[in-house]
Amino acid sequence: MKNIAVLSFGRLNPPTIGHVKMAKFMLQKATKLNGQALLYLSHSYDGKDSGKFKSEKCKNPLSYDKKLQFVRDAVDQYVTVVESDALTMYDVLPELYEQGYNEVYIIGGDDRQDDWERIQKYNGNKSNPKYFEFDKLENLSAGARDESSNDPTEQASASLLRQCVKDLDYDRFEQFAGTESLTEEMYDELLYQMDID
Repeated sequence: MKNIAVLSFGRLNPPTIGHVKMAKFMLQKATKLNGQALLYLSHSYDGKDSGKFKSEKCKNPLSYDKKLQFVRDAVDQYVTVVESDALTMYDVLPELYEQGYNEVYIIGGDDRQDDWERIQKYNGNKSNPKYFEFDKLENLSAGARDESSNDPTEQASASLLRQCVKDLDYDRFEQFAGTESLTEEMYDELLYQMDID
């Protein structure tokens, strides 16, 4: 029996309507393949309470637990947001291998091609200390971001949302935020973690 995972791993700091579009794409693929759509989040965190905060360089203002809460609010109806200690995709893949998955489809943007080629080299490589071996390991693009597009989901990015917070522009933030019911709470958390009055 095939155990199939449609997988993505990302910072989503914070989640946007573009991430929601990706989650819908993952669900569509997983349904077609009779698999599971699994989203893993990075643990990257450099917000105010992190101990390594620098306001001008803060790109990961949400802690893992807060991000998990907001991402689940955004995409839980489409994908399983997996709570995991995995720090990179190279930690996620051995987890899935040990869980018995034998086909994995990785969803990523067009800008991740180099990462994808590196990952392929490790599949079935016995010298890899974090061993994994899948019968099928494929990359599927969820499409490219296009900030000049008229489609808000193609313009959306976490950096755009962080800029909205810096500009104190809640209306624009709300337009691009991926959250369903926690948009205001996410905005307030970002204000705090980015140290913006």
